[in-house]
Amino acid sequence: MIGLAELLIVLVLSGSLYLCLSPPAWYASSQRLTFIRRYGGLVKQQQLKSFVGGIGLNLARAANYQEEPLEFFVLKSQVPNAFAWDSKTVFVTIGLLELVESKDELAAVLAHEIGHLAAGHPEARAMNRAQSILLSSSFSGMGWVMNKVGSLVSRAGEAAFSRAQERDADRLGITYLLRGGYDPHAAARVLEKLRRLRVASGAPESSLQDLLSTHPVDSERIATVENIARKVCLKFPTRPMQ
Repeated sequence: MIGLAELLIVLVLSGSLYLCLSPPAWYASSQRLTFIRRYGGLVKQQQLKSFVGGIGLNLARAANYQEEPLEFFVLKSQVPNAFAWDSKTVFVTIGLLELVESKDELAAVLAHEIGHLAAGHPEARAMNRAQSILLSSSFSGMGWVMNKVGSLVSRAGEAAFSRAQERDADRLGITYLLRGGYDPHAAARVLEKLRRLRVASGAPESSLQDLLSTHPVDSERIATVENIARKVCLKFPTRPMQ
């Protein structure tokens, strides 16, 4: 016969898995608001939002991604970063916008995030978090469940993608850049800027600090991205007009 403690664990796990895999609207809204507050809130300047959104929707069309529900928001954080939050939301920070130096470089960032969306990575990330809950709970007792499950669920939306997912998004994003009329080589330029920023901070390439924890950058990734861009340009030498 199942005891009260075991029953409570089952109930907590079931609720946590439900929030990971199929969060109700109120919970998703709460987590989104918490995330936005963590990064300083949203920039209200409509002109800036329209500028970012215009490039983003152009890339969404290039990706044949359903653009109607897709929205782009600018966060006030000075830390350069971008997030594919869910299937219909992309965030970029002011710090990222200050880092890029052209439309092509901004497009490279947005194309990468749209690549995550098109490949279904946010949904896969939620599934991975659910699996993490199940695996960890298999080797832990009630204390872990009560103290850690909430943290796993609440940060699922901003968790880092895997290296394989990053490679997929790099490849897809470069294709979208070409189709959208932007310079595919801009992807490598942005990554190089981020790498230099990491070097200037004194952090090792393998660091998971907040600066680059969601999009790790190293020399190998930059070289791979540049190689993909070179091949894409050779295959399709004429870029469409924006």
